[in-house]
Amino acid sequence: MIYRNSSALALILPALLAACGGEEDTGTPAPTPSPTATASPAPSPSPTPSPAPSPAPSPSPSPTPAPTPGVPAFRMPTIQQPQISCAGRYTVPAEQVLSSGSPDVDGLCIEDSDLYMRGNGISGYVVEDVDARNFGLVIKLFNMPQLRVSRVKVTDGASPDGSIYGIGIGHFTSYMTNVTFQDLIYYGDPGNPTQNINDAWAAIALRGRGADDVGTFSIDRFDFQDLYMEAGSYFQNVDGISTERGYSGTITNGRIRNASDACLDLKGDVSVNNVYVSGCYSGMKLWDDQDHGLVEIGPNRSFNVIGKGTAGSIRQIYIETLILSGDPDMPMFRAEDGIVHLTVGTLIADPDQVLHAAGSFPGSSVTVNHRIDR
Repeated sequence: MIYRNSSALALILPALLAACGGEEDTGTPAPTPSPTATASPAPSPSPTPSPAPSPAPSPSPSPTPAPTPGVPAFRMPTIQQPQISCAGRYTVPAEQVLSSGSPDVDGLCIEDSDLYMRGNGISGYVVEDVDARNFGLVIKLFNMPQLRVSRVKVTDGASPDGSIYGIGIGHFTSYMTNVTFQDLIYYGDPGNPTQNINDAWAAIALRGRGADDVGTFSIDRFDFQDLYMEAGSYFQNVDGISTERGYSGTITNGRIRNASDACLDLKGDVSVNNVYVSGCYSGMKLWDDQDHGLVEIGPNRSFNVIGKGTAGSIRQIYIETLILSGDPDMPMFRAEDGIVHLTVGTLIADPDQVLHAAGSFPGSSVTVNHRIDR
């Protein structure tokens, strides 16, 4: 991927990193950097699984600014608002079902419903300039290559009682090739979580596990917060962004705060850069070999990064710049269900940051090439 061994990072940090060597994780951070970076085995496994996520909608702090000029930091982008004035113009829409002759969505003010649009098999469709409030799911689309979704804003996002559609801006399945998402805002209603059912939701979800669930995507400039499922008999499976294994793409320039499960739950060849996450059960849950750029992870209820392995395979995850601004006692990484090796190009964290969880899968490791103390 483009981030590994990037020359740009070398230009930014020469003075700061000249004296920093690699650091090997042994479960607790070393008092001084080691001159070389070598991976170490994971501690002994824990006999108990990860605890179920809590739905409590506690607020997250804003990203912490860089402690020193020149140190890499998350930069929140400017997100374009929908280019429409909705004062006095909100309507309760009838559900729309797309056909080959359906016009693009261009300027829409909607409220108080569980789903606006379903569609299947249309190429090059455009959804832009949508302002929705007290809404469940805006769009649910299948087989829509070259789809473009931009300038969509949802406030007080909530799923009405009995809805089967959940919450979010969009859920997408089957042959979603070359789709783009830009300038998206989703603010859920923390006092009104979606009902507890056996399904998975997210602000943006690329879903499905069949042979036709493949595609390429980009998500750029976004702000998502407060995506919750109420407690019940089913797992509270609501993420900030989720992708299934057949999809590949980029997630750049945005933040996710507060979700029942993972802020980022990513399968497939997906790369993240300049993204801030906090207030979720885990900051990142990563299921495949992946390379990422700059990620800042604030306080979460569980591990900052969870690497999901599989029997008979070894996963490799690389994060070029990882900034940890939460509790240093919360381990940076835990491997589950198989061997996963995490390598961090530059770690910016509290000097007492715990790197590797005690219950990580045996044989897994954390390697930090350079370190900057916060």
